[in-house]
Parts: sequence; structure tokens; C-alpha cells
Amino acid sequence: MAAPARQDWVSDLTATEAWALLEERTQQHLHVGAREFVERWLAGVYGQPDDNPDALEIAALLPGVGVNPWHDDKLTPPT
Repeated sequence: MAAPARQDWVSDLTATEAWALLEERTQQHLHVGAREFVERWLAGVYGQPDDNPDALEIAALLPGVGVNPWHDDKLTPPT
């Protein structure tokens, strides 16, 4: 019997949805708002990526809100 076709479960988020997800995760894991997290991340407050696994995991969401986690980008909240 052949395996059923794999479905693509990945969906694109709008800018507003991406910011909401980032806000939810930063509040839940780091007890700060999304904007504060972005500012702290870009300022190097969280140290080396391996120093804070929660921050690193959340930083993976930054491209979805228009911020490159490895460069000093401008914060671009949804309009």
C-alpha cells in the first residue's frame, strides 16, 4: 500500500500575525515584549547565541518580522 501524499502544512504569516507570534513567545519565555526583545537582541544583551537557548529560539522568528537577527537592522513593526 502506498503512503498517502504529504500535505504542506506551512502557511505564510502576515506581518501583523508574525509580530503577534513574536510577542507571544517573548512574553511566555523571556517575560519581555517583542520590541524590547528585538532591541536587546540587536544590542547583544543576550550574549552569545548558545548562552541563552530561549533567546536563540525566539531570534529565529525575527526574519518573519523583517529583522535580520545577525545584523543591526531597524525595527519594522506592522502598520
